[in-house]
Amino acid sequence: MPTSNSNNLSRRSVLALTGGAAAFAVASPAAAVTPAQGTALVQKIINEILAITNQGGSDAVVLPKFEKMFDRYADVPIIAQTAMGAPWRQASSSQRRDFIVAFRGYLARKYGPRFRDYQGAKIDITGAQDRGSKGVLVTSIVRAKTIPPFE
Repeated sequence: MPTSNSNNLSRRSVLALTGGAAAFAVASPAAAVTPAQGTALVQKIINEILAITNQGGSDAVVLPKFEKMFDRYADVPIIAQTAMGAPWRQASSSQRRDFIVAFRGYLARKYGPRFRDYQGAKIDITGAQDRGSKGVLVTSIVRAKTIPPFE
């Protein structure tokens, strides 16, 4: 589906929303250890994402809010280190710090506009499973205005 029309959601937009929420939860320093905690954490993140997208506003207002969410729920330094790959080992501490700051901004600029595609959407958590050492898997269904519901 084309993404140029804000009424159409592409598969990439869908993956951005669910992947972005998963990135918050999976890399979270406040990671859940039980299905109930996983459900509560994912619901909290969904509520915050939808609150930001539903209030609207310019990028200058919205993107810093997403940056704060990444700081709160995701281990941005570890994600940045993984994204940089092998060059991380040769980078100085100031280069690493600068990269983390730049990467945090990149995440907000990349995912923030994608989350806006879900203005007015409803996301219902449908279950949670303890996957042992792999963590807790929380499943949901997304109900957006312009596409059929999907898990």
